[in-house]
Amino acid sequence: MVVLAVGAHPDDLELHCFGTLAKFVKNGHTVYTSTIANGNKGHYQIKPRELAETRLKETSDAAKLIGATYIGLDVADMMVDSHDRDQQKKAVELIRKVKPDLIITHGSGDYMSDHTETAGLIFYAAFASSLPSYPAELPFHDDVVPVYNMENASGIGFVPDEYVDISEEFELKLDAIRCHKSQMEWLSEHDGFNMLDSARIFAEFRGMQCSVKYAEAFALFKKWPRLRSQRLLP
Repeated sequence: MVVLAVGAHPDDLELHCFGTLAKFVKNGHTVYTSTIANGNKGHYQIKPRELAETRLKETSDAAKLIGATYIGLDVADMMVDSHDRDQQKKAVELIRKVKPDLIITHGSGDYMSDHTETAGLIFYAAFASSLPSYPAELPFHDDVVPVYNMENASGIGFVPDEYVDISEEFELKLDAIRCHKSQMEWLSEHDGFNMLDSARIFAEFRGMQCSVKYAEAFALFKKWPRLRSQRLLP
């Protein structure tokens, strides 16, 4: 199976689904990670161009750590727009290139616009990529694939459908988060947010809910024709 995980920014996937992605890889599946935005505005000292380059390396390193392949779409922070035709085409091309059997991304109720607009872009592109006459460079993907929404940034209003036991993958998930040194500094200074502590709290809480040590939680995007009769998460 081919899995595509799309986050708004570098580090979003690491926080909310990297244990699951690592488990997919361990089970022999092919995993691609992508970010719509390049993370160029999230720091006090590092200027946007340098920061985008820094965060590209950080997220590429994190993907390599779990055996995934990273593809960035290079939209500036706070400019993600699900109605922008160029961004729609980029998202369609991403799906046509990867040809996933499953997509993991943000939900529409997440905490900031880049996240919710990413959800909208993937909703649009997952269908448009299957249309033979949609104008794009790559040939159409002959499936409208299932989409799972990952945990949002604070868990507020998020109701899971499925859980993935990441007890064996949890330390690797933390190592992937540690790749994002610039973002760990920014979130600590800007929001008083500790990425490693947050990851552990969420994983323990979701693990408690499903009777394992550590887990990640997901909500299936319930729209036709994306539903399948078999379990797709590992």
